[in-house]
Amino acid sequence: MGTQFGNISTALGATETTETDLGDITVPSGASRITGISAALVAQTGTAAEGFLGHCRMTYSKSGTVEGVPMAVIVSEELGGSYTPQFTPCNLSVTALTKVSVFATATLAQTGTIHALVCLRFE
Repeated sequence: MGTQFGNISTALGATETTETDLGDITVPSGASRITGISAALVAQTGTAAEGFLGHCRMTYSKSGTVEGVPMAVIVSEELGGSYTPQFTPCNLSVTALTKVSVFATATLAQTGTIHALVCLRFE
C-alpha cells in the first residue's frame, strides 16, 4: 500500500477557546496504522503581541483516543511566516475505511480568524 495521507482543515472562531469538531478523516483502503500526526493552527491575519497555542484530540475505532497533540503555530506568509510540516511519530492500529474524528482547541481567543489543520500519515 505504501504511505498515504489524510488531512482536514477548518476555521475556528476568533473568540473560540472551546473544543471544535473539525470533522472526520477516512482511513485509506489497505492502511492498518497511523504512523505520524502533524497538527497546526494557522493565522491568516494577526495582531501584534497576540500569541496563541492549541492542541488536538482524535478518536478512532471503538476505544482509541489520542489526547493533547500539540499544534504548531503558523502565521501566513503575508505576516512573514512559513511552515514545514513536522510529523510526530506514532504507531496506532486502525481499520481501513473507518473514520478518525478530529477535534481542536485554541488556548487563547484571537481578534482574527485562525484555521486548524491536522494531517495523518497512514501505512
